[in-house]
Amino acid sequence: MAEIVTWANTPAGIKARQEKPDGFKNIKLHYQEHKAALAAQQAQNMPQPQAKPISEGLSLNFKDLPIDGQVQVAKKFGIQLNPATMQAEEQQDHALEMAKAQKPPEAPGAKPERVQ
Repeated sequence: MAEIVTWANTPAGIKARQEKPDGFKNIKLHYQEHKAALAAQQAQNMPQPQAKPISEGLSLNFKDLPIDGQVQVAKKFGIQLNPATMQAEEQQDHALEMAKAQKPPEAPGAKPERVQ
């Protein structure tokens, strides 16, 4: 393309523009075709902007989710959880809480009963 511009500004190019306007117009069209092809090629080579992933706008505590939900969230972050183990731990924690709730609180300064 640079050759066409250079030639058009030489004495021969200037003379061709005056004496053979149709021929010069043809050269100008040829230049424009090269320019359009180059622009199309550059547009293809440009990286396309990546679509932004949909953001999830939910905010909650992990511990407030049911076990299945906790497993799903952990999986999204590449963490594997065993639902059966989690269920067993939850039941054990619940049983401990129930046992604590049923045991009467000791009075301050009271001595624990001795079992013989």
